Amino acid sequence: MIRSINVDRLRRGLAAVLLIAALVQGTPAVAMIAKGWLAGVLINMAWQHGITSKQVTKPWPWADIVPVARLQVPKYDIDQIVLSDVSGEALAFGPGMVVGTGDTGMTRLISGHRDSYFGFLEMLRVDDEIRLTMADGVKQIFRVTSTDIVDRRDVTISVSGTNLLVLSTCYPFGRLQPRGDLRYLVSAVPQGHI
Repeated sequence: MIRSINVDRLRRGLAAVLLIAALVQGTPAVAMIAKGWLAGVLINMAWQHGITSKQVTKPWPWADIVPVARLQVPKYDIDQIVLSDVSGEALAFGPGMVVGTGDTGMTRLISGHRDSYFGFLEMLRVDDEIRLTMADGVKQIFRVTSTDIVDRRDVTISVSGTNLLVLSTCYPFGRLQPRGDLRYLVSAVPQGHI
């Protein structure tokens, strides 16, 4: 009986040590997850404030990004805030609109990471509906017309004279290696305003 008590104490003590070690080791990961969650909350609040006040609103005072659109794909329950930049730092917080492509009547190019926000592009099919709400309140419905895999070195997307929506991410999906030369493009045409 004494032996089993010592074994039980030893097991509990070892479990406590392992738990403490896991918490200490996991603290940076937990902090990263918490910061990501908080950034998402702040970005959504900045979007809502911008829509109601008609003023561009930074999600936090030192942010280099602002919310410029809301992208929704009802069929797949996708609802994302689009940011004003496509730098690696900005794309960590959400998809970004390529500078100069947000005006009505022009092609809008939105890019995102394949392993996070734009992983859903793989599911999109021709005729799927995409909704885009711009910061000025203009809401449009787009219909997917094509999906393409292109070499980023060989593709040019015209941004003037058309009213397309192009969503872009790295390809292939599920690849762990960053970057690469292939891009997956989803093109959509306007179907009207909401």
